[in-house]
Amino acid sequence: MINVCIAHPHEANARKMANELLQHKLVARLSIDYDNHVFEVDENDVVREVSISLVTAQTKAILFQEILNFVHQNYGDDIPVYSLPITQGNEELTRIIREKTKKF
Repeated sequence: MINVCIAHPHEANARKMANELLQHKLVARLSIDYDNHVFEVDENDVVREVSISLVTAQTKAILFQEILNFVHQNYGDDIPVYSLPITQGNEELTRIIREKTKKF
């Protein structure tokens, strides 16, 4: 099991993408944190601040590549996507992930 984190620069597209991920059963559940402030250093060593919507979704690790492909094909290669392992969770979380995502 993993948490997939997707940083989208546009709130409306983040919401649309979240709905599509759920409808395609690529994720079991998710949350969207709007108006996150990210600080980056550009090529001139200038710190800049950008606002993103951060989608955090729980899913099966085997679905990560399919999620990555979906995001890049539908929303662009410039959307950051990464995962973090869920090393522990209660039975309810594991049941939700098993039941709400694609079967293999």
